[in-house]
Amino acid sequence: MDTSINNIPLQDNSKLINIMANNFAQVSFVGNTALTPIPTAGTFSKIVVTGAGVNTNALNFTYTTDGKLTYLGANGNFNLSVRVYFKHDGQTTNRELRLTVYKNGAAIDSNYSKIPNDGVVYTNLSFGSTVALNTNDYLEVMVSNGDTIDNVIINRMSIQAILKQS
Repeated sequence: MDTSINNIPLQDNSKLINIMANNFAQVSFVGNTALTPIPTAGTFSKIVVTGAGVNTNALNFTYTTDGKLTYLGANGNFNLSVRVYFKHDGQTTNRELRLTVYKNGAAIDSNYSKIPNDGVVYTNLSFGSTVALNTNDYLEVMVSNGDTIDNVIINRMSIQAILKQS
């Protein structure tokens, strides 16, 4: 068997990862102007998106307009990464904005990311975790205002879930 192309030896590619054969999702949007209501200080709320173009690139995931990223593949562990660009709509006072992810309606763990925000400029914040997903499990990006009930505006968001290799 020839192991070269134009007399250039081929390497052993048996250990290369074919990302297109793996389960993954990447969802993002830019230009959201909708307010996410925060009914109680420190309580997480699902983000509200209107007027933003949502881009989805996924294998064995679906993303719906109500903000649910649903897994359709076989059980597995995923590296999860979320980034938001957001601010609150209250007074020009620093507030503690928070970010986390829920799985099937409950926090994936007790961790969340937080950052102060003055309500004037948008702030970047990231959250990462590892999550086990079974068929039909769904993920939702959640935000809160740790200090008050000022609404939150998520201008941009991206979420990635990539199957961990064993």
